[in-house]
Amino acid sequence: MTKVDAEAYWRGIRYFDRRPADIGQKGHPTHLFLHGLAGSLDQWKLVIRQMDESIPVLALDIPGFGAGASTADAQFTIDDAVGKLVDFCEHEEVRNCVLVSHSIGCVIAGRLAAEMPAVFTRVILVSGALDSASELAQCPIRALSHPRLGFSVGAAFFAGMSPVPPSLLHALAASPRLRQLSLWPFVAEPAALKSGDILETLAHTGSPSALRVLRDAARIPHREIIRDIPQPVDLLWGERDRLISREDIDLLRSTVRLDRERSIPDCGHWPWIEKPGAVADFIQSSHRA
Repeated sequence: MTKVDAEAYWRGIRYFDRRPADIGQKGHPTHLFLHGLAGSLDQWKLVIRQMDESIPVLALDIPGFGAGASTADAQFTIDDAVGKLVDFCEHEEVRNCVLVSHSIGCVIAGRLAAEMPAVFTRVILVSGALDSASELAQCPIRALSHPRLGFSVGAAFFAGMSPVPPSLLHALAASPRLRQLSLWPFVAEPAALKSGDILETLAHTGSPSALRVLRDAARIPHREIIRDIPQPVDLLWGERDRLISREDIDLLRSTVRLDRERSIPDCGHWPWIEKPGAVADFIQSSHRA
């Protein structure tokens, strides 16, 4: 029996809940999904669909992003977002939970995991080894010596600063050439993406809060937040990710309690749309690690 198997709202937070009513009697931990910069819970739909239905799942829009992005608070802060997520987890009685995040969402996930160490048993970072990208966002002049990374970081923030209109999403879905021109910083083979997957996972993408994140980048202690994650950490990334270097992965290995790691062939920074099956397989095996 499913408790909720649809989208709902709590204090303005949109979330998807696929937890059985008798969750306390099940052996699988809950998996809570957080999206990346300017994304939404929609980006995880392909992955969740390929996970075993017996695994309890929660996915939500980080406050200030997703379905509420058009009215997002211009004063968005990480502290405020984490505080609201703590309240959400307490209200929903989240327990024995694996926390899954994508990209810069690892900052929110890291803070949340540290705030609730008894709730979360493991943290999975998908495309989350972003030390170099974080340093460049904090000091943009570094792009002069790392132009390729600088362009990719800039593209991520520029693309996410305002909600993407449905007309543009439909244009991307209809045109492999347009996908190739616009999505290459994030996707290994943009032209190969399925039109339906684009319309589904990129819905509610973009938010003014992304600009706030960029403005506050110099004050966000990315490395310290990741270092302070108290739980075991798993890392999954695309081998063709333009935002992640081998040095970033080596640094993460020396910073956290890295338990498992895997790279996905022929995949960029958005594995949730490029290789959702591989992501689902890695995530749902975490309780057996």
